[in-house]
Amino acid sequence: MQKLSTIKYAAVIVASSFALLASAHSLQTDTVGNTKKTSRLTLGGYGEAVASRMFYSNNYKRYTDASKYKDAKSFGQFDLPHVVFFVGYDFGKGWSMGSEIEFEHGGTENAVEIDADESGEYEAETERGGEVALEQFWINKAFWGGKFNIKAGEIIIPVGEINAYHMPNDFFSVYRSEGEAKMLPNTWHQVGISLWGRISDWRYEAIFTSGLDAERFGHNCYVHYGATSPYEYKLGNVYAGAARIDNYSIPGVRLSLSGYYGYTFKNTERKASASYDKVHGALAIGSFGLEMKRWNWIVRGNATYAHLDDATKMTAFMNTFPKHNAQDGSPSKHSPIASSAYSVGIEAGYNVFSQIESLRNKQKLYVFGRYEDYNTYASGNKKVAYEYDHVKRMGAGINYSPIKPITIKAEYSHRFLESMKDQRIVRNEQVASQIDASKVQVAGLIDLALTDNKGVTRRLTDLKGKVVLLDFHVFASEQSTKRIMMMRDLYNKYHGQGLEIYQISLDPNEHFWKTQTAALPWISVRDAAGTSARTYNIMGIPSFFLIDRNNNLYKRGEQVSNIDAEIKKLL
Repeated sequence: MQKLSTIKYAAVIVASSFALLASAHSLQTDTVGNTKKTSRLTLGGYGEAVASRMFYSNNYKRYTDASKYKDAKSFGQFDLPHVVFFVGYDFGKGWSMGSEIEFEHGGTENAVEIDADESGEYEAETERGGEVALEQFWINKAFWGGKFNIKAGEIIIPVGEINAYHMPNDFFSVYRSEGEAKMLPNTWHQVGISLWGRISDWRYEAIFTSGLDAERFGHNCYVHYGATSPYEYKLGNVYAGAARIDNYSIPGVRLSLSGYYGYTFKNTERKASASYDKVHGALAIGSFGLEMKRWNWIVRGNATYAHLDDATKMTAFMNTFPKHNAQDGSPSKHSPIASSAYSVGIEAGYNVFSQIESLRNKQKLYVFGRYEDYNTYASGNKKVAYEYDHVKRMGAGINYSPIKPITIKAEYSHRFLESMKDQRIVRNEQVASQIDASKVQVAGLIDLALTDNKGVTRRLTDLKGKVVLLDFHVFASEQSTKRIMMMRDLYNKYHGQGLEIYQISLDPNEHFWKTQTAALPWISVRDAAGTSARTYNIMGIPSFFLIDRNNNLYKRGEQVSNIDAEIKKLL
């Protein structure tokens, strides 16, 4: 397996949290933290300004053709990852309200993105969902001095460390934990109802909410986008529950357990046929977290594991939808879904100013190191596993706080990952030799009997009476999407007049091939061994032949300058 060159980046962040306070009540949100009682109104928030330098290629093919881009020039980025404003109010008699508006990456405006899922094409769009979000809006009723509370509204789902402790001062690294950020929604907020409180050294919370949207899952993000919605509403066809418990029995130490369980498959806009009635897509997540603040050290760690039932069946169903860029296609991108994912991380930092008497109680300077290991495709159908989804990351840096609300961060990091197996199979550049059309001779038809994507054996000679486009194709190739669109046009124009397409896939990955061809209307068969390609002396991919109504080979692709005109002749 080809090793991808180490991914490196350096980043600096200036993070600030503030609270213009007014709260007669300690609001249960990590945004504001501990505040003094001054009035019923609470105003607060935080923001991050980041400058990053990446010492790797930003080409969309950097994972699949790692050797070509291992010496790529560095590039830089400036960003405002999160700017958050909080408003809370204590109504008295145990009733309170909280709200939080988050601006991501500077807010809403037109943007152009390079879409790696669509051959690196540029997409212009107006950013909406997730760019400006009402992250929290809740009403809370406290009982027995806060030992028991009922909260309802748009609330944080505190699963994992990234969701329960997401303030910039809650982690050393410039950006939030990559592992949890990749596999889980963050900061995870949904409409629901929560029962929570604190008794002695224990804080507890249990939440009832809606399930995640399975149409938003993917191989390199797992369920990350499942809590978002491309629609003006969030789906609530199925339900889920989450729980968290934190223990503070050891001075300066917090130990945490959190979990989530819910169905996902039925929580999509598209409805499945009766054959999928027993598919639920049950998602289970478990997470352990710790934090120690003692002896001028801060140590934090997390271990999160998730499992999704019926992932293979869900992948097959989701990929029957037209792609998101099609005229009538799904607004969500589709890719293989893993049955499990995990993230493990630990960071430790020491306050060096604790050894300087003049600075000890005024400023803090933490020197830290961080290690992460995560995989958004840890298990599932290995035939569609992408090796670069497994990442190991090491980083080191500093956190400097001249005053308590402000932290200046700097970090240098390495990522270690592997290239993707699937797309090293057949590449156009590896079969770039072209056939001289003047030397091409057309021989008689050689029959083929191959199994289609529904398990039916399809013989080429059974198509006698139709004009046949015999196409040899590799869906993992860079030109696949463009070519399939061209063939759709031909099929839509001439199928009613007697044209049939007999398409042979040379992809070795059966599951990948089935997901790519599930929505295609023509005959799709597969020959992983490539016997048919050798039989027809195929020297480049893609390649095709035209066959007349009497099962005679008419022309091969190298002899065709205008395929529309040639098909019309045969019809």
